[in-house]
Amino acid sequence: MKRLIALSLAILLSIQAFSQTIAVKDFKTACDSLSRMMTVKTSVKCWLRIKSIKVNEGKLDFYFDESLGDFPFRRGEAEWFKKSLESLFPNKYKEYKVGKVYTRNNTEIKRLEVASLSFSGSSYKSHNRTAQPKERESLITQVDAPDYATGLSGRNIVLWHSHGYYFDNGAKRWTWQRPCIFQTVEDVYTQGYVLSFLIPMLENAGAYVLTPRERDTQKNEVIADNDISYVSRGRAEYKESGRWKTLEGGFADTKEIYCGIESPFGMGTARMAPCTVDEPKSKHSTVVWRPKIPEHGEYAVYITYKSLPESTTSAHYTVHHKKGETDFIVNQKLGGDMWVYLGTFEFDKGSKGYVSLTSMTPEGYQNDRKGVITADAVRFGGGMGNIARATENADSLAEISGMPRYLEGARYWMQWSGADTTLFNASGEESDYKDDYMCRGDWVAWISGGSCTNPKSEGKGIPVDLTLGFHTDAGITPDDSIIGTLAIYTGESEGSLTLPSGENRVTSREFADIVQSQIVHDIRSQFNPDWRRRQLWNRGYRESRTPTSPSMLLELLSHQNFADMKYGLDPAFQFVVSRSVYKGMLKYLSNRYGIPYTVQPLPVSHVSSAFTDDNKAELRWKDTVDELEPTAVPSGYILYTKVDDGSYDAGHIITPTLVDSTHTYKVDIKPGHIYSFKIQAFNDGGKSFMSETLSIGMPSNATNYDKTVLVVNNFDRVSGPVFFDTPEYAGFNNSIDSGVPYLRDITFIGEMYQNYRNAEYCTNDNAGFGSCHQYYLGKTVAGNTFDYAYTHGKAIMEAGYPFCSCSNEAFCKGDQTWKDVWSVDLICGKQVTTVVGSAAHGTKYTVFDPQMQQTLKDYTAAGGHVLISGAYIATDIWSSIYKYDKDAEMTKSSIKFAENVLGYRWASSHASRTGELYFTNCDQMNTKKGRKISFYNTINEDFYCIESADGINPRGNAKVFLRYHDTDISAAICKEGEGYKTVCIGFPIETLKNEKDIENIISLTLEYFSK
Repeated sequence: MKRLIALSLAILLSIQAFSQTIAVKDFKTACDSLSRMMTVKTSVKCWLRIKSIKVNEGKLDFYFDESLGDFPFRRGEAEWFKKSLESLFPNKYKEYKVGKVYTRNNTEIKRLEVASLSFSGSSYKSHNRTAQPKERESLITQVDAPDYATGLSGRNIVLWHSHGYYFDNGAKRWTWQRPCIFQTVEDVYTQGYVLSFLIPMLENAGAYVLTPRERDTQKNEVIADNDISYVSRGRAEYKESGRWKTLEGGFADTKEIYCGIESPFGMGTARMAPCTVDEPKSKHSTVVWRPKIPEHGEYAVYITYKSLPESTTSAHYTVHHKKGETDFIVNQKLGGDMWVYLGTFEFDKGSKGYVSLTSMTPEGYQNDRKGVITADAVRFGGGMGNIARATENADSLAEISGMPRYLEGARYWMQWSGADTTLFNASGEESDYKDDYMCRGDWVAWISGGSCTNPKSEGKGIPVDLTLGFHTDAGITPDDSIIGTLAIYTGESEGSLTLPSGENRVTSREFADIVQSQIVHDIRSQFNPDWRRRQLWNRGYRESRTPTSPSMLLELLSHQNFADMKYGLDPAFQFVVSRSVYKGMLKYLSNRYGIPYTVQPLPVSHVSSAFTDDNKAELRWKDTVDELEPTAVPSGYILYTKVDDGSYDAGHIITPTLVDSTHTYKVDIKPGHIYSFKIQAFNDGGKSFMSETLSIGMPSNATNYDKTVLVVNNFDRVSGPVFFDTPEYAGFNNSIDSGVPYLRDITFIGEMYQNYRNAEYCTNDNAGFGSCHQYYLGKTVAGNTFDYAYTHGKAIMEAGYPFCSCSNEAFCKGDQTWKDVWSVDLICGKQVTTVVGSAAHGTKYTVFDPQMQQTLKDYTAAGGHVLISGAYIATDIWSSIYKYDKDAEMTKSSIKFAENVLGYRWASSHASRTGELYFTNCDQMNTKKGRKISFYNTINEDFYCIESADGINPRGNAKVFLRYHDTDISAAICKEGEGYKTVCIGFPIETLKNEKDIENIISLTLEYFSK
């Protein structure tokens, strides 16, 4: 009887507990209030959802869905959350306390906590720190490369940039995964970050970066192999000496195209030779792969070999390129039978460059006395896609994409790169779309199999430290507000909460949180204080679930949202974001492995060159302070030198003299040559990007030694295209100004044609508002290369005058850099006051800011002559290409400056459509009417273009000597002032298509100044 009563009581209590378990609706008001509190606290907008509530020993345990994990939790905030939740209990539950709080996969809220990310440079620490693996094998080691101890040396990072061009098996056509809008498509757009900025930053920090998509934008491709390669991919020579044997199953490029699941790996042979240690050089085994490079340029170099049990860990490769030789030690136990990236190098047209392999390892590197080296193929350049696709029952023959390989999806690169068939053909040729997004994370598991980060799987043995997929598909807002940045990770995979290395998968949350926090902080600081931080998603996406390292997907912004893309097309924005991702990776790995970090410096500024009394050139520069990262302080500098039209050397570390925050360094120069220099700062965390180019030269037969010309680079603008923004119509207007890429743009595919905001999306082929053409696919857009001082200097030297150069900051810094020069050549290019995102967030790149005006006034007052050329030298004063509130007083004083000091007035912002000009009769400039010249006026791959050249009319005694052919509007004037002369030109001289025309204008100008 007692047992029956006890059982009944237990049933009654369980029924009571059960009834309270399902009372989730009682907490709806509390949950909504808590959601608002969390939004205020974290700046992340999200609504919490409770799945169930259970009574546990007089306390309430709350089970939230994944929405709880969407918020970032800092250390101590789990307890705050519990107290806040408890304070919001309905009255009938006031006697209860909060017990435990869980989110997805029954993960307790405490596990979501990470430390606050430091933006002050102090080391980042959290309770999720894991020990660094004790045994790590390096795949590639560059001989004599610096070790960035607090950077990323020794780290292997996998990156991919969105999707890519793929074959739609149903429609039987090649297409994009996303619609083409706002002058790009996500499959291409993300490359602008990853290939142009992020990978160089990571490599400058010492990391080795692997990508499951082709990274080289070079459309040419040459393969050198011991087996005969298909001629369509270039001609090359393979030559060996020593004791070589044949191995079956190597690479052989036997076909022009590959169909189905065919792969060149396994179709040929490889070669094997014993390592040599103490033997004389005559007994060494060597191989030379010598390509016939079709045209001068930069080419990625990939190698492939066989990995055997007895393979050496110290195979010695040397790349012989235009700048010299670069040696590598390759661990051939890892990465066999796949393309292994060595680096990207400059090669001349022809067969001067080559790659060599020797059985002897340099002193100081391990060699295996009983080991072997293997040799297979070497590939130069990214090339064109060569994988043909068609469904099994297709009515037409299989066809290739017709695109450069770097534009194609990962699925095709893996087939070309030796990946296992199960990786790139998981759907059995039913869906290339699925294969493409499924293969990337799986590829990480495959290449890391057998390494310390994935020890129980078979694979290529390459330890992978981090994986990141870079995307920009984040939705649309009808009110055109910012979508913002979303981060995604996977906290559980196939029921396991750990990675193959044994680490808890929560480490991926920490990685995602750090990167997202860094991005949002930096964008708010540099571009828009209202940039939105979106959620921190724990989701089971394959790209974040299957990699065997800590991994994340980044949805940076929405390429579909105009408000986001006003920032997103700006190269300066892309640089800052990429640097944020790099810093996030660095800080995460710093904590993970328990080492301090140092962020690589920013490029140096205030650069200048000048002649010295001892016939040397003195170079000067200043460090650029990184306002976002106090550790990014240079500790040394590398100087790169080019003579005349040659290539820059490999660089060498220099020790400059520091005086009043300015670094100075003297170099030897010889008359008759032009010397060009670039400076790169470095510290224990890595190297900066390059400085702008400094050039200097003295003619060997000069008669004008006392007439030095100072070339001033006043063209440092990089920006996206001009935009317009109204309630009904909006978009980008390339006909006014297409922007200025940093070096070059690989993301532009065609101009936007649908500007009507209410145009609705129908299909990817009819995408509504933002739709753009695709006529420019597979090409690059030439941008600002920051080396126009050399172009102008070459013409000045040809005219018989010496020259030196400096940046606009150095020219205006107040120490009279110009005091010893006879004339100034001010390069203004496409410099123009540029809005950052929107007018509310500021402007930059004004042609004649107050400092520049004052410096030119002081210089001309001292008797100095001035040559000025640029596309907006008048428009930027009288009008604008962006809509923003101009300062009335500044405009008034600038007009007075242009008219009275320089000698011109604004005539038109659209003075020419054709880019053609002719000389007028002008006695002052010694010109004769009729001779025609032309400049680049449309987007192209060779040189930045001028869509809207300035028309300028003479003022006072100024005379016209050039007019635009299609309008007869004045293009250039010369003026004789009080003790000085000016020549002002409404287009950039360096954009002239014929080098002789550049020389002619500069020669005429200097002749005029000399009269």
